[in-house]
Amino acid sequence: MLKYQSEFVRIPFKILKKTMTENEVSKLDELINQRASEGWKLITYGAMMSDDLLSYTILITFGRESEEM
Repeated sequence: MLKYQSEFVRIPFKILKKTMTENEVSKLDELINQRASEGWKLITYGAMMSDDLLSYTILITFGRESEEM
Protein backbone atom coordinates (compact mmCIF):
# COMPACT_ATOMS: atom_id res chain seq x y z
CA MET A 1 0.00 0.00 0.00
CA LEU A 2 1.34 3.42 -0.94
CA LYS A 3 1.65 6.28 1.53
CA TYR A 4 1.48 9.81 0.09
CA GLN A 5 2.94 13.14 1.16
CA SER A 6 2.17 16.49 -0.49
CA GLU A 7 4.18 19.69 -0.17
CA PHE A 8 3.75 23.28 -1.33
CA VAL A 9 6.59 25.23 -2.93
CA ARG A 10 6.09 28.96 -3.47
CA ILE A 11 7.76 30.77 -6.37
CA PRO A 12 7.65 34.61 -6.41
CA PHE A 13 5.64 36.06 -9.31
CA LYS A 14 7.68 38.12 -11.75
CA ILE A 15 5.64 40.63 -13.74
CA LEU A 16 8.04 40.85 -16.67
CA LYS A 17 9.41 37.32 -16.50
CA LYS A 18 6.99 34.42 -16.09
CA THR A 19 9.64 31.73 -15.72
CA MET A 20 11.56 30.26 -12.81
CA THR A 21 15.15 31.32 -12.21
CA GLU A 22 17.98 28.79 -12.24
CA ASN A 23 18.24 29.22 -8.46
CA GLU A 24 14.54 28.38 -8.00
CA VAL A 25 14.88 25.30 -10.22
CA SER A 26 17.94 24.21 -8.22
CA LYS A 27 15.99 24.51 -4.95
CA LEU A 28 13.16 22.47 -6.44
CA ASP A 29 15.68 19.82 -7.57
CA GLU A 30 17.15 19.76 -4.05
CA LEU A 31 13.70 19.10 -2.56
CA ILE A 32 12.93 16.30 -5.03
CA ASN A 33 16.37 14.70 -4.55
CA GLN A 34 16.10 14.99 -0.75
CA ARG A 35 12.73 13.22 -0.77
CA ALA A 36 14.12 10.57 -3.15
CA SER A 37 16.97 9.88 -0.70
CA GLU A 38 14.26 9.33 1.97
CA GLY A 39 12.58 6.72 -0.26
CA TRP A 40 9.84 8.96 -1.73
CA LYS A 41 9.02 8.94 -5.46
CA LEU A 42 7.54 11.91 -7.29
CA ILE A 43 3.92 11.05 -8.11
CA THR A 44 2.47 14.28 -9.49
CA TYR A 45 2.77 18.06 -9.42
CA GLY A 46 0.70 21.07 -10.38
CA ALA A 47 1.24 24.83 -10.45
CA MET A 48 -1.28 27.53 -9.64
CA MET A 49 -1.33 31.25 -8.93
CA SER A 50 -1.48 31.92 -5.19
CA ASP A 51 -4.42 33.78 -3.64
CA ASP A 52 -2.24 36.82 -2.97
CA LEU A 53 -1.31 37.03 -6.72
CA LEU A 54 2.29 37.59 -5.64
CA SER A 55 3.55 34.06 -6.15
CA TYR A 56 2.96 30.76 -7.84
CA THR A 57 2.42 27.69 -5.71
CA ILE A 58 3.59 24.29 -6.86
CA LEU A 59 1.89 21.33 -5.18
CA ILE A 60 4.13 18.26 -5.28
CA THR A 61 2.96 14.81 -4.22
CA PHE A 62 5.38 12.03 -3.33
CA GLY A 63 4.62 8.39 -2.62
CA ARG A 64 6.38 5.38 -1.13
CA GLU A 65 5.50 1.94 0.10
CA SER A 66 3.97 2.06 3.56
CA GLU A 67 5.82 0.19 6.28
CA GLU A 68 2.47 -0.65 7.86
CA MET A 69 0.62 -3.67 6.51
